[in-house]
Amino acid sequence: MNENRAREMARAIISEVREQVSEQTFHVRTVVPHLDRLAQAIQTYTSASYVTHPEVPQKGRYSYDYTEVRVVWDDEKWWVWLSRSSTYTSLPLAEKVIPLSGDEWLHRRDGEIELVRYGIHLRRDPASRVYLAEGHRPQEEILRAANAGPFEVWPSRFPVVLRRKNPDERVNLQYNEHKARITLGSGQLLAYLAMWRMME
Repeated sequence: MNENRAREMARAIISEVREQVSEQTFHVRTVVPHLDRLAQAIQTYTSASYVTHPEVPQKGRYSYDYTEVRVVWDDEKWWVWLSRSSTYTSLPLAEKVIPLSGDEWLHRRDGEIELVRYGIHLRRDPASRVYLAEGHRPQEEILRAANAGPFEVWPSRFPVVLRRKNPDERVNLQYNEHKARITLGSGQLLAYLAMWRMME
């Protein structure tokens, strides 16, 4: 889908959202989708769900009402839902693209599949064939282990390496019935994998 068609579709969706907002009998904060971001998402994915809600400050013991907007599209067809919700805790502004209900992947218009795990969008790296977060280049041992799988955090069907903020973070590793707690990048990962395979 070209950029003009995507923006035209995004404008029509936002117009429908505004109409639904004006028809609400309750008046709570609502954030309509951002035109450029929604148009980019429509241009990128054949089908997906765009979700947004306003920033919600903590109100002590009192709940704060707000409206979540969800737009779902499948190629050039779309549906819009507004749902009222409330929270006692603060929430950051949400404006994200997520897979359709029950899925964990997004189908891109360029033919690639993008995984969404724990809120992180991952694309297949052409060199290693492993799904990585944008701009993330882990150590070779982690790439090799991800390809060897299956691990609890790296499904064998789609080998994945999630970006960790702390490279020395200890993580749980699982391979069949074996479990261990390891530090990524320490050499333990491949050592455990080799040992467990020898025991089979």
